[in-house]
Amino acid sequence: MTRRVLAMATLVALGAATAARAQETKTERPTTTAQQRQANRGQGAGVMNDRVFAAAAAVAGLAEVGTGRLALERATNQDIRKFAQRMIDDHSKANQELTSLATSKGITLPRGLDVKDQAASEALACEQGEKFDRCYAKMQLTAHMDAVALFKAEAEHGQDPEIKAWASRTLPTLREHLKMIRQHARMDEDEEGSSDAPRKSEK
Repeated sequence: MTRRVLAMATLVALGAATAARAQETKTERPTTTAQQRQANRGQGAGVMNDRVFAAAAAVAGLAEVGTGRLALERATNQDIRKFAQRMIDDHSKANQELTSLATSKGITLPRGLDVKDQAASEALACEQGEKFDRCYAKMQLTAHMDAVALFKAEAEHGQDPEIKAWASRTLPTLREHLKMIRQHARMDEDEEGSSDAPRKSEK
C-alpha cells in the first residue's frame, strides 16, 4: 500500500470513527463535509474497511511505542515515565497480536510512521524537561482519543469477525490509557495555572 493510498484509506477509518469519538469528548473538532462524504462511501467497502482499520491501528501502535521510548529517556516526571513504560508494554503486545492476525489474512501492514506521526515525534524530540512532559501528555491525550474512536468504530461496524473481535478486546485497554493520560494532562494544566497566578497578581 503506497503512502498516498494509506493516507486516503485512513481517512475512511477515521471518518467512520467520528461519531464514536464525539461520545468520548466534549471538545471534539467538527467533522468536515469532505470527511463525512468519505465515511459514507466507506460504509459499503466491506472487508476493505477492516484492512483500513488494521493499517491505521498499526501506524498508531508504532507511534505509541516510539514516543514511549523517547519519554523514558526525556521525561522528568516519574508518573509520566511509568505511563510511557505502560505504553511500550501494552502497545508492543497489541502490535504483535495485530501483526499475527494480519499475516493470517494476507494483510500487509505499514512498517513505519505516517508523515503526521513522524513530524509529531520529531517535534517532541526537540523538547526538554517539564515542557517535554507537558507536550508528551497532550500528544498522548489526542492520540488516545483518536485510538478509542477508531477501535470503537471497528468493534461496532467491522466486517471481519476476527479483526472486529480483536478491536473489541483491545478497546478497554485503550480506554484505560485515555483515563490515565487525562489525569496527567489535567495535572499539567493545574500546574501551569498555579505558576501563572503570581505573575497575574503582580500586575
